Amino acid sequence: MSASIGVGTLPWCSPGLEPCSGDEAGRLPDAFPRLPNAIPRLPHAFSGRPGPFFDRPTAFLEPPGPLFGLPDAIGRRPRPSGSRPSPPGREGIAPGDPGWLFGPLALGFGGLPTLDFWFDYSCPYAYLASTQVPALAARTGATLVYRPMLLGGVFAAHGTPQKLFATLSAAKAAHNARDLDRWADLFGVPLVMPAAHPFRTVEALRATVACGVDPRVVTALYRAYWVEGRGPSEESVLRKALGDAGHDADRILHAITEPAAKDDLRRRTDEAIALGIFGAPAFVVKGQLYWGQDRMHFVERALTAA
Repeated sequence: MSASIGVGTLPWCSPGLEPCSGDEAGRLPDAFPRLPNAIPRLPHAFSGRPGPFFDRPTAFLEPPGPLFGLPDAIGRRPRPSGSRPSPPGREGIAPGDPGWLFGPLALGFGGLPTLDFWFDYSCPYAYLASTQVPALAARTGATLVYRPMLLGGVFAAHGTPQKLFATLSAAKAAHNARDLDRWADLFGVPLVMPAAHPFRTVEALRATVACGVDPRVVTALYRAYWVEGRGPSEESVLRKALGDAGHDADRILHAITEPAAKDDLRRRTDEAIALGIFGAPAFVVKGQLYWGQDRMHFVERALTAA
């Protein structure tokens, strides 16, 4: 197992180097897109009349509009979003997830359970949760929605020390290091505590928001931090994560310097605080809050309860 946490390292979720007095909670997506866009080109697909479906037999397997986006397993990747925002109601949802496929029409009417995953890249326990939560959502049929927040703002709102690990005794710090190793072994994932932890994450979070909270970008930035030991806000790291996911890195790196991006992340963090979130990872299911990767069995039970 490649998990490796030095006993001398203090592996607590740290918000980064910059407290945010709320820095950064977000606009709730528009619940209902206009119906003409919600059901694009379906008459051609099922009527037998000549049209896009019959002109190109694979047309139905690629997303013709904001309602459809099917996973790689079907045979076609969703079109890279480039500089375009996610369609209304689908921000933070992986293409191919039932919530992306059926969109707000399903979510808005309670047709699918929703699992909100609140995170910041600076927390190793949130990283561990991020490696398991897609499978949990798939098992339960839930729509997984990624919700970035700035943990420093959450800590500030609750009066939590910004460097919480500094308050630990040597014995508890050593136990936490071993605990992380055990969880990584249990999940079968690599985890290496960076010598420079905590890295600054605010730019990485703003970029995550600016690209429409693309789960592929989230995964890449978590890997950079907790597997490769690289700061997620480093320009080279952001460029690779964004570019590999098909986004316009130049546009997004410029956008995160603008007031709008800062305000967006601040609003998202304020939303997390209003929900009672005090740390990462946090899950919200049916209005109930669950905290920690070690509470995911409760999350699964809540999603499968009648």
